[in-house]
Amino acid sequence: MNSKKQILIFLFLSIMQPIFLLAADGSWCYFSVSNGDLVVPNCGQQQTASRVMAIDKWQRYHIADLPQRSMYIKPGDLDGDGAIDIVAGGWWWKNPGSLDGVWKQHLVGEPLRNMNEVFDFDRDGDPDVIGTKGVGAETNRQFVWAENDGKGKFTIHSNIDSCESGDFLQGSAMIRLADGYGIALGWHKGGKGTYIIRVPDNPKTEQWKIDLVTETSMKEDISAGDIDRDGDLDMLLGTIWLENRDGQWITHVLGETADLDSDLEPDRNDLADIDGDGRLDAVVSPELGTHLLWYRAPEDPTQPWIRHSVGTIEGQGFSMDTRDFDRDGDPDIVIGEHRGETHNRVVIFQNFDRGRTWSKVVIDKDAKDVIDHHDGTVAVDLDRDGDLDLISVGWYNPKVWVFENLAR
Repeated sequence: MNSKKQILIFLFLSIMQPIFLLAADGSWCYFSVSNGDLVVPNCGQQQTASRVMAIDKWQRYHIADLPQRSMYIKPGDLDGDGAIDIVAGGWWWKNPGSLDGVWKQHLVGEPLRNMNEVFDFDRDGDPDVIGTKGVGAETNRQFVWAENDGKGKFTIHSNIDSCESGDFLQGSAMIRLADGYGIALGWHKGGKGTYIIRVPDNPKTEQWKIDLVTETSMKEDISAGDIDRDGDLDMLLGTIWLENRDGQWITHVLGETADLDSDLEPDRNDLADIDGDGRLDAVVSPELGTHLLWYRAPEDPTQPWIRHSVGTIEGQGFSMDTRDFDRDGDPDIVIGEHRGETHNRVVIFQNFDRGRTWSKVVIDKDAKDVIDHHDGTVAVDLDRDGDLDLISVGWYNPKVWVFENLAR
């Protein structure tokens, strides 16, 4: 480190990336976490001076008990008041403004009982809802969608084809196609593969078709993004990704997990540029294992990806989101535990030095018979204060939760 030079001014090119400092003799001095010049924030007792926002102060609020399990929890401004509301199962909850207030519960409308996406399907400026008729985790492949009047009141439409196989959804992602929007689907038992619901130009009068686009499935989460950087959206299924090649879906294996835990299966996944090289990397959280992983995308994503460890999750990773919680310009990872031995936690892994170093911050912990997280810990700014809060939902404990980020 250039400790003998008098530093006049400093320039942050990117927080937690290399920093160049101007010395008194007119030369520029190079400082980096990777060579030991800088201490990684939150890895010790002291925080280095930077714009990294603290993420260790949160308040949890119990919003509702559900009569049955919900497959997903999603945000959206359903009533047009500018505040982000919550949707889970067959209900939505109005944001009271102050997150510790009373979240009034509303029925979306029978027979929509298990929401999987919130999106403006009819392109009228407000979010609509799609879901199955299934109660909890029962097998159901019949979809309906709820047309929003802009004030949170819905008209239910059933003009959607039924899927030919599958039990209950574990993968769902909005995806832009060459001819419009679609919803990619992955079933818990895999079904016959991966499906896409095609949203028609006139969703109220035309039939929504469901296509089996590939027999490949990993039975869990689906993420959409332009992995090969050719201008269209591909799909990540876990350690497999599907290349969108002019509407044909080509299967590629990006990596393996069997050498870590023999029974490990990818559960949740996400696409994010972890190392800042402009390519979408894959983040994969485990079922039947404890290793949280990210895979670095090569220049040619059809070649093997380089696997990196983020950390361990004792309660397994059935809930995950990848967002910039500390506002330092790179994506962090939040995990909600589902199968903790005695307790379940919410953990944020802070990304430092382009994915080389991760700091593990536990932001919530409670007994496993009180709280767990399944397809939850979704990041969204609920109180419009500029930082990310969380919404979550449980499986063993079917409850809706809000976590307010109190960082300043």
